[in-house]
Amino acid sequence: AYETKILPESDRKPCFLYTYTDFCFDCARIEHLVEKLIRDLEDVGICVATFHAGRARSLTGALRIERVPTLIMLINGQLTTFRGSVNTAGLNNFARGVFPKNLFTKINDGNFQDFLDGWNDNHVRALLFIRREEISMRFLAPAFYHKEFIKFGYVNLWTNENSNLTKKYNVNRYRETLLMFNEDTQTPVATLVMPQLSRSTMEEVLIANRFITLPRLSSQRRFEEICPEEMKAKRRRLCVVLVTKKSETDNDKLLNSFRKYVQSSSLTRNERVKFAYIYEDTQKNVIQSFSKGDTSNTDDTQSKSQSKYFDKI
Repeated sequence: AYETKILPESDRKPCFLYTYTDFCFDCARIEHLVEKLIRDLEDVGICVATFHAGRARSLTGALRIERVPTLIMLINGQLTTFRGSVNTAGLNNFARGVFPKNLFTKINDGNFQDFLDGWNDNHVRALLFIRREEISMRFLAPAFYHKEFIKFGYVNLWTNENSNLTKKYNVNRYRETLLMFNEDTQTPVATLVMPQLSRSTMEEVLIANRFITLPRLSSQRRFEEICPEEMKAKRRRLCVVLVTKKSETDNDKLLNSFRKYVQSSSLTRNERVKFAYIYEDTQKNVIQSFSKGDTSNTDDTQSKSQSKYFDKI
């Protein structure tokens, strides 16, 4: 499970690894603290794996574990081992500390418009309004999971640096609020307001609004998310892809015209029709695979070869 699932998925889902043995005094001493940490991590969707060092010797060796108990955080394929005195604050700081520092941008009246206008980077914007300065793991975990599609910002409602921003979007300063923005920075595409944002509800909103109106097919994963392969005809989607050139002087004008069409088209409301664009001059291999026409009868080798083209976008 470690090599086939936990490690490969760590680029989106960090994992806490705990190693113990029988008759381990230190393991028993910190057991209640570790159990609480495990509950807290599982509550926010972070992977947890515990194993007996003596019964999983290959994994123990692979992780270079020399003593027990050992506490490890795995993120992006990198292992970080806990050092120091085991206490609640230390464990929480350890778990929080492995997340990238740039997952969230602190937003106020002075920079919120620049943040929202950054959608040209092919990411929607998620703006959190919370009554705290420090970002908790309740928000760090989903931000890390969705980082390929969503840029996150947060507003500390305790300060007076955001009065214009909260007024503009009619934010309740005594509730946690999540606003999602695509190309239209004046009106959120989704709004979620709760006394405390729940993980499940927040995840639903993030997944449902993770693409701008006209996204670029910039990665294999993005292509598969926007135009997923479906075996059943009733679930298949029609993907309308604009092929343009990044180097063309009128490229921005063309994209803006197509984007306005997509925004005004009734087809946008149809879940089975998706719009996107791709750059012909920087993604030539992809265009070549498109131009071959219907590939439904290609063998597995050809399909895999064409799929690899997206890894280079």
